Amino acid sequence: MANDLVSADQPKLDDFLALPKIISEDPTCTDLVAMHYVLAMKLQSEIEHLPLTTLQLILVERTLTNYITIRYRERKLAGTEGGFD
Repeated sequence: MANDLVSADQPKLDDFLALPKIISEDPTCTDLVAMHYVLAMKLQSEIEHLPLTTLQLILVERTLTNYITIRYRERKLAGTEGGFD
């Protein structure tokens, strides 16, 4: 019955795995952009055929976004813009 609710028009996982804006706007983060792309593609291929709930998809997206954002913030000096306080 739950499968009846799934539509062919449902957004694809890559729509959810967008690059965080703070990283896309920083020209010094090309390696993080590449890392995000690789991880997003790997995640997409690994979970493409799994029957995930919306909550599970949100957790996947949040995990990737938080991981890349933390890697970005670790590079900044503490107390500077974008860095940890």
